[in-house]
Amino acid sequence: MYKSIAEMGGIHVKRSRSRQLIDLLFYLGMGLNCLFMTLYITIYDIPFSTVFAVAIFGLYLSVILLTRRTFKESAILFVLLLLGTCCSIVTHDTLIFRIIFMIFAVRTVDKKRFVRFIKKCYWLMIIIVPLTCVFRGVETVYSNANYGVGRESGIRFMLGFDGPNRLGIIWICLMSMILIERGKRNLKKDSILLAVMVVLYYLTKSRSLIIAGCFILLFPYFIFVIGRLKKYILNKKFILLILFCLLGITVYFAKNAADRDSIYNVLLNNRLVHFQDVVGKEQITLFGSTSNFSKYRGLDNSYFLSFYKRGIVFFGLYIISLVRIAIVLGRKRDIIQIAVLCGYIILAFVQDMIVHPYINVVYFIIMINYVDFFGIKSYSAGVKEIR
Repeated sequence: MYKSIAEMGGIHVKRSRSRQLIDLLFYLGMGLNCLFMTLYITIYDIPFSTVFAVAIFGLYLSVILLTRRTFKESAILFVLLLLGTCCSIVTHDTLIFRIIFMIFAVRTVDKKRFVRFIKKCYWLMIIIVPLTCVFRGVETVYSNANYGVGRESGIRFMLGFDGPNRLGIIWICLMSMILIERGKRNLKKDSILLAVMVVLYYLTKSRSLIIAGCFILLFPYFIFVIGRLKKYILNKKFILLILFCLLGITVYFAKNAADRDSIYNVLLNNRLVHFQDVVGKEQITLFGSTSNFSKYRGLDNSYFLSFYKRGIVFFGLYIISLVRIAIVLGRKRDIIQIAVLCGYIILAFVQDMIVHPYINVVYFIIMINYVDFFGIKSYSAGVKEIR
């Protein structure tokens, strides 16, 4: 009469009517969130955005209220919501609330089913968004853009997304979920993914796509080749080394004005020259800013932008989360998830994607590994009861 939905650590969790209701509410919330993000990365100005936000909050909140929590979990949730409230009041944006609610609500679902759902969402983005070009005009298919600090120009395809780089990022997201679901190397299938990525690079000319995508896809093979050295790489120190190196480089260029013609600025498509503009004109705040940072065209370093735009608190929570998930994955020695995490740490250096729940797969990696994250156990591990 009951159907098993999770089997972790030898504990079976039975599907009841309460379980089905919670799953339904959670996936409705994720579906609306996915639709919201799909609209955001296509038309940007989303109609009825307040209705979307309220509906998503309501669904996630229902899931959280229907699930028992320990005192520790309730205390953590309260503190995060308090901080999220402060950030939302200052920035006039509900994004942080969506992220907090989403991460807490995910404890109640089966992780394999969750990964399959997210993968389907990305497939729908890749398939449906290009079809909208029929109604939105040829200007949404491609653009005549300058890239490489004005040294190169040409047609870059975006196929309905709000830019060529965005198309590349969505493909990386889809590819990441495909790899995580599979959980291991497969030369034949990975060759197909690599071929598609090369074609997309030819269309988009996105260096972010090819650098981060190749790292994610080829890292497991590199680990296989180096053999004995893999035990020194598959741990938290390797992930944190990449993170803090990129943070250090960001701080260096923020303090030292970049020459427009420098090799570093050329390679990063003019992304360094605006650091000094922001440092000189914007204020560092605890909970973010309402300034229009889009005026600093090309400033896509997500660490730097999040620090100034979202504030010290949000940025600090994100870095703490990265450190914690690095420790969890290092202990599990999960090659695929380590590759994906490192790929996104690199991608955040040249793309503004930390704040987007459906563009930054790091949030999903945290959700997949929710067991043991900050000492909070997931329901699927059999430690929580349904009210």
